[in-house]
Amino acid sequence: MLFDSNARCEHIGGVPVTIISALLHREYEGADELPIWKVTRATSAAPFYFEMVEHEVEGVMKSFKDGGIRENNPSGAAISEFHALYEGRAEEPGAAVEFVQNLLIKYTEGEKQHHQMREHAHGEHTWYKRLNVSAGLEGMPLDDWRSGEFNGQIVPGGASLSHMQEATGQYLERDFDQDVDSYAPPSVMLRQAAEKLVRQRRAREAMGGPRWEAFVGKYLHGYQERDGNIPMAGRKDSDK
Repeated sequence: MLFDSNARCEHIGGVPVTIISALLHREYEGADELPIWKVTRATSAAPFYFEMVEHEVEGVMKSFKDGGIRENNPSGAAISEFHALYEGRAEEPGAAVEFVQNLLIKYTEGEKQHHQMREHAHGEHTWYKRLNVSAGLEGMPLDDWRSGEFNGQIVPGGASLSHMQEATGQYLERDFDQDVDSYAPPSVMLRQAAEKLVRQRRAREAMGGPRWEAFVGKYLHGYQERDGNIPMAGRKDSDK
């Protein structure tokens, strides 16, 4: 989820921030003409930490920032998109997995949306799962980037990366905690989500057709065909 900045003004921490609309970046039919690296860079452009990303869309130069200003938990947007595409053809999504890291920034909290999604899915044992590092990152600022050792080397941001890696490892290795887990420990939820996503991928590949072509990137910016019929998503020379 990105925000296109141009017209509407909101205040964050007493500072005016101009927003025109949210942009749901799509990678299927009707995909937006943004290279994936630029989408990733834009969706992490948190105000006051990183510069906005500019890109020309339909002949108009627009600036994009992190959608977490108003919708850091985009699961609601995902379920709305599902209903818009498949209303009357499917009762529920195949899978929706939400990955969260509890960094210290108040306006990006998405707990309310999480609870709404869990109610909509009738729990996290169905098609909706949330993986949220529950301890170890609460006091870590969004711009924490301390140099130090990471995977045996001293690198910029190494100490920060090592801290996140350790907290995530402890989260995935811990036992079931009834205070924060809904039905299973994180490792079980992660394995179940991975197994379901792999099964879906294999089923789509076996069926072939337009949905498989979209799944492997036919509609992504810079799409190319390799060996005549194997889709490959790449970047155009102008985007390198």
